[in-house]
Amino acid sequence: MILSRKLLKLKNNMKDLIVESTRQGGVVYWEEVARDGAQSKTIMSGTERANIANKHANLFNGTAHKHLIFAAGFPSVGKNEMEAIVELSEKVDSCYLATHGRPTRRDMDLGLKALEKAKYGRVSFLLPATEHKAQRIMKCSLDDAFSQGLDLIKYVKDKKPDMPVDIALMDSPVAKMDRLSGFINAATEEGLSIAKICDTRGIFYPNQVFPFFEELI
Repeated sequence: MILSRKLLKLKNNMKDLIVESTRQGGVVYWEEVARDGAQSKTIMSGTERANIANKHANLFNGTAHKHLIFAAGFPSVGKNEMEAIVELSEKVDSCYLATHGRPTRRDMDLGLKALEKAKYGRVSFLLPATEHKAQRIMKCSLDDAFSQGLDLIKYVKDKKPDMPVDIALMDSPVAKMDRLSGFINAATEEGLSIAKICDTRGIFYPNQVFPFFEELI
């Protein structure tokens, strides 16, 4: 029996316990300690990452899979980083583990491979939300960047339908709201789980966040 894409999307969304939790009013934490370590080229071992992830998960008394996403790291950083994420996947089964990557199929393939043994895995990639960032980071127009983002969601979902896919939208505070919201809606239709609204420039003050999200919604 072949499922239609629409039914397949519904099936996929039902599997993302984090999305279900937020829709029911739950609070979700995205723990970044291992990812930040990778960015600064300080490789935190798989054992160290698992230690932190398990301690954080214990705070939720058996419900961490509904409330905690642990950023596992960047598989494309190198061999040691990849091995650390694989070890983390073997030692943590209580919360979601998310890999980060650039908007390329290679980075998504590495993320899927790193999370093969994860009980709750998800992959994430960055994507510019403004014309300026699209030109600087991806050497293309924003329309082309958004197109590549949609294709990448389809690519992951075709390879592993049950895998949640998240996008970190860079430069969001200065994005054109209609284009940002339009892309998020289109990406959600293709199976996107979480659209992460990234400040990037450090210009978001607390009293600006509420009106921004109110307009975006």
